[in-house]
Order: sequence, then C-alpha cells, then structure tokens
Amino acid sequence: AAATMPATWRRVFDPGRQIPCSIPLFSLKNRFMRVFVNDVPCDLPAGTHVAGMLQVLKFRTTAIAVEQNMKLVQSQKFESTEVRENDRFEIVTLVGGG
Repeated sequence: AAATMPATWRRVFDPGRQIPCSIPLFSLKNRFMRVFVNDVPCDLPAGTHVAGMLQVLKFRTTAIAVEQNMKLVQSQKFESTEVRENDRFEIVTLVGGG
C-alpha cells in the first residue's frame, strides 16, 4: 500500500499571481485602506471585516485559516473581526497528501 503524506497547509494564492485586490472606486467619497494578503498589497473598503475581505477577494470561508498580524482569527469571528489599515494577513488552506 502506498504511504499517504500528511495534510499540509499552503497559501491560498502566491504573491506573483494576479489577484482581485483593487476594488473599483465608484465615488471619491468611498474610503479605502491598504492591507497585505500573503504579501500582496490589497485595497479594501474601510470598515471591512475579515468575512467581507474574504468575500471581496473571492475566497471560500471553509477549510482555510486566516492569520491577522501574526495572530490566528477563529472562523467564528470572521464576521466580527475588523480589518485595519496596514494589517498583514496570511491565508492558507489545507491540502491533503497523496
């Protein structure tokens, strides 16, 4: 029988990959903030929470881990955890071995 490799975490996207980090500016009244997701600068609407950031960036909220400024954000707190200017996020997903 073939040995199975243990599941490991990997980044949801790599810094070199094109990702949807810039939100269209509909009005000069809109306020945006710069954050970094897996080392990629992203502009998000001010007042965004982690759940909203994941939605804007088109991430599924299942089977992922989100670290905000080197602290793990529990998935049940995605809706209540505020994203702030210059926050640094690491987003990883679980992948199985083969």
